[in-house]
Amino acid sequence: MATTGHREPRPAPDAARSWSWLLFRATATVAALLVLGQAALAGGFLSGHYDALAAHSFTGVLLALTLFAQCVAAVWWWRSSRGPSWPVRESLIQFLITGALALLGEQRILTVHMPLAVGLAVGVALLLVRAWGAPPAQSAPTPPRTPIATATAEEAA
Repeated sequence: MATTGHREPRPAPDAARSWSWLLFRATATVAALLVLGQAALAGGFLSGHYDALAAHSFTGVLLALTLFAQCVAAVWWWRSSRGPSWPVRESLIQFLITGALALLGEQRILTVHMPLAVGLAVGVALLLVRAWGAPPAQSAPTPPRTPIATATAEEAA
């Protein structure tokens, strides 16, 4: 069967850029919610609700998956917009910290696990604030400069 050579149009770069930034914002928001849940579950465990530890562990897996998706979204946005690399860098750091937290938590090294988790929570909150700001590559352009009109003595009279 012969094909007509008709292809589906690829999304415009602006469309890819906006979808990738929207996905980055969504993953940053979900990560922030999961980090809040992690803090609540850790508090529940420390208060004597020992079943919260299993939920804390499962939520950690969800957080790691979310941060991996955030890395993918950040790379997609960075590549489609040729913008700054800070979303990729910060997402990757948070993903790696989450892996370290999982290892420390499984080994019950809480003297490192807990302060590192607080640092991750601060980083996730700061990234969320930056993500919901204006996309860096799409910030408002500066208005064009207009020459200053100088009136001569003859024109002023």
